[in-house]
Amino acid sequence: MAGSGRAPERRDGGDPGAPRPAGPPIPGVVLVWSGERPMLKPLRLPSLGLILGRELLGPKTSDDRISRQHARVRWNGTAFSITDLGSRNGTYVGGSLVSESEITVTPPCVLRTGRTVSVLVADVRGFEGGDVVTTADGVVGPRRAVAHEALRKAATGTDAVLVVGESGAGVDAAVAVFHQAAGGGPLAEVETGALDGAGGVRWWIGHDGRPPQAIDAHGGTLVIHELPALDADGQAAVAAILGTGELTSREGKWPLDARVVAACGPDDVDALRAAVAAGTFRDDLWRRLSPHRVDLPPLRACSEEVPHWVMARVRELAPDVSVHSTMIEACLLRPWPGNIDELRHEVAAAAALAREGGKRTVRAEHLDADAGMLVALAGPPTLGGGSMFETARLRKSRYKLVLDVEAVKAELARHEGDLARTAIGLGVHRNRLRRFIVEHPELAPLIAGDDVGRTAVHSQDE
Repeated sequence: MAGSGRAPERRDGGDPGAPRPAGPPIPGVVLVWSGERPMLKPLRLPSLGLILGRELLGPKTSDDRISRQHARVRWNGTAFSITDLGSRNGTYVGGSLVSESEITVTPPCVLRTGRTVSVLVADVRGFEGGDVVTTADGVVGPRRAVAHEALRKAATGTDAVLVVGESGAGVDAAVAVFHQAAGGGPLAEVETGALDGAGGVRWWIGHDGRPPQAIDAHGGTLVIHELPALDADGQAAVAAILGTGELTSREGKWPLDARVVAACGPDDVDALRAAVAAGTFRDDLWRRLSPHRVDLPPLRACSEEVPHWVMARVRELAPDVSVHSTMIEACLLRPWPGNIDELRHEVAAAAALAREGGKRTVRAEHLDADAGMLVALAGPPTLGGGSMFETARLRKSRYKLVLDVEAVKAELARHEGDLARTAIGLGVHRNRLRRFIVEHPELAPLIAGDDVGRTAVHSQDE
């Protein structure tokens, strides 16, 4: 793997992970939910506008609340104008009932007509020509699929990739895509931000005659989470892995032929460049990683995925509970700074609240008022829903789920001590869950099977 060819042309910048078709943007309406199920139906807006209603959805629609001709949507070159056409149940824009005969809103914005939810976008082409696929590993819409395809191509041309994505935006899934496309083998992951001095020694140098833990990646993939926190020993070790296919330290020399996937946040890229310029991050390592960069889109850039994530999470936890269109609308109106992880966590809480109240449907009122919102964001989203897409402000946010001992205990019991499934249920990375259990030893007896040993090793690294 060391010394393999270069990756295809990098694909970054702009809206991360989104297709970038040639030509001027084409405004449109993306139908993402109707009745009680998710959908993906992108519609280009004709010059005379588009009428949303039962006629558009067809006779087999499951939306029994939408009128035959419910609302008209037009585009004036810079904004959408929306007119309710005397519908029985009203038209909602950005979560608010349209009371005027016509209103004007800037994209992107969320529209609810009956039990059908749409997103109005300035360029609909990024939603065309694909579908939303839901598997055991998660949800992938056409915009996220672009990033995954870039990883598959990179896997055939390079042994070093830089994955750039916000917290909770699907780094683990991206790693799995690259790892599988590159041929699989062992997979070793290190969260560099969690390593103290002794932990770093164990990973990169070895101790007491034992080899460094990094050699577990030999013949496979080494994943480095939180790249900016990689210390000097780690930088030297990874540079050697990519350069010579071996790891040399004062404890000895070991063959270590592995691919490297390094992950960081969008804000970290400029900081890493500055660190290279200042001499605190190795130039040779940065030059191996940075040309092969793949950006993961944040959840707010993949509105077509949100209904599928919500539906999948509710079905996983409460198969007998349905999802109301107002729940989808509410989720689409929030920026979700914690991305997929935060959404799954909050949807689980909403489903639990609905069941505790004896309800068979999860509605908007079951979603916590602060769920998916920025700490600095005061008040509800604007009428046009623009606040959920304020990228510059979102980049300054850092979302951390607060774990609770009783919640972890309950989730461990529900999944019979399986750490991976428990982490998914809690909406956190499994390594973070291990660290939490190390900090709360009373939880250790609840861990099942091989996870006991892995958590003990993690405890030593801490």
